[in-house]
Amino acid sequence: MKKRIFTFAVIFILLSLVFSVSAEQSIFRKITSSAVEDSWFSSIINFFKGIFGKDTKGISVYTCPGGDYPPTKYCDGSKLVTCQSEEIIGSETCANGCENGACKAAPVFSISDIADKTTTVGIELSILITISNAVGNVQNTILPDNLGITVGNYDTSTIKWTPTATHVGTHIITLTSEDDWGHIATKTFKITVNAVPAPNTCPGGDYPPTKYCDGSKLVTCQSEEIIGSETCANGCENGACKVAPAAVDQCSYFTASGQQRCKDEDCVWDANTCKTSCPAGKTANANKVCKSVKLKSVINNPTSSKKNTESIFSVELNNEAEFKNSLLIASILINEETSEILAFKYELVNFIDVNTYSPSINYYIPAAGLNKIKYKVFVLNSFTDLTSLLESPVSQSYTTTA
Repeated sequence: MKKRIFTFAVIFILLSLVFSVSAEQSIFRKITSSAVEDSWFSSIINFFKGIFGKDTKGISVYTCPGGDYPPTKYCDGSKLVTCQSEEIIGSETCANGCENGACKAAPVFSISDIADKTTTVGIELSILITISNAVGNVQNTILPDNLGITVGNYDTSTIKWTPTATHVGTHIITLTSEDDWGHIATKTFKITVNAVPAPNTCPGGDYPPTKYCDGSKLVTCQSEEIIGSETCANGCENGACKVAPAAVDQCSYFTASGQQRCKDEDCVWDANTCKTSCPAGKTANANKVCKSVKLKSVINNPTSSKKNTESIFSVELNNEAEFKNSLLIASILINEETSEILAFKYELVNFIDVNTYSPSINYYIPAAGLNKIKYKVFVLNSFTDLTSLLESPVSQSYTTTA
């Protein structure tokens, strides 16, 4: 404590000397000048650096714990402060925040864990996956790519597969995800496909036609023989097909004559009725029309790809998703050979009552040195929310011409 009192007393005396000098030698003039010329002022600056361990402009208000101890790290907001025996001997800023006396690690682009799966021929397998810390859009791919396995290109997507008899056995599957900034993550898992089990054996004895369940099939037996069989769409239970759940009608409407019809091309017929739910990536609006949950896009051809000319790059965004707020739109032109950013433009667009919008970016293509241009557009909620609001990535490459 005596050591602290002595230190602050010295600081007070030196500050009094500084502010007592003439206006021509004021400390404020010296701080804004290109160099510190007076030796007395340099000594004061060095004195403060010696006390606080860094430039006086960055003096920390953190108070180290009392006592004598070796160098120990503490968090001061987003800074990592090193204390030794009640004094700050070092400080650094943590880019991703500070916690428990250490800088927090940067968020990692990753895929949620996928457990090994077992299914049967003819039965659809669905696996929900989650992509974390993606920047912009996500592109998901599955290998091997000749099995008919599908996966969506969203942060949260579903892997789907209905194996056939040719797929019986165990398959090693690799999922690869990549975002707009080139972050890549992979997950490998196994899918085991079993053959359809042999038909149910009828009970012994003489009896009239009796129904039994064989998995999802309803089998009719009579005196130890199978005389009929049908597949139950909703499963079989207690010798009867299960009743289908009540339909949640999101896609159909009825004409004046009472005939059922689908609302639009996104709703398809299934067993003479509209699907009871909208397809993946769609949702029903107030009028029960299946619509996109993100903006649709159509990339326009640039006005020119010739060198030594000015060109306009643009895309048409369709607000079928019915956004009613301001969205951040960023347009970027990149030299595809060097990854150099050629042009960048961002704008905040209010999508209330806006059906279509076409952001554009102008660029003068130089006479030489530029052979390939990549045009990319991002649509986000804000600078801090990096979730893409595009149904599919806007990314197109162009080759310049003479």
